[in-house]
Amino acid sequence: METTKASFKDTYSDIKVTAEAPETIVYTYIYKNKVTPTVSKEEMINQLALGTAAEFNRFTSIYPNFKERYIYLNPDNSEIFNLLITQNDIDAASSSSDSE
Repeated sequence: METTKASFKDTYSDIKVTAEAPETIVYTYIYKNKVTPTVSKEEMINQLALGTAAEFNRFTSIYPNFKERYIYLNPDNSEIFNLLITQNDIDAASSSSDSE
């Protein structure tokens, strides 16, 4: 985690990884500077699902109901996105990328 934080130190003031019952990993990213989203919630879910599919599938082989939550916050802790990624999102993103 320290390597990841160091890699993104210019973008995020903090990155946290926690657990949420049942079987959910929560990634919380706090931006250093206020941002306004330029993509929709659906686009973010698709991008995250594509980018994390391999990791996600490793977890679902052990935890069948596994999910990932991504929370993006501005420096004042105002929420930009709170996204729950499920197996359906991974499947849909993989399907759409296969057809392109």
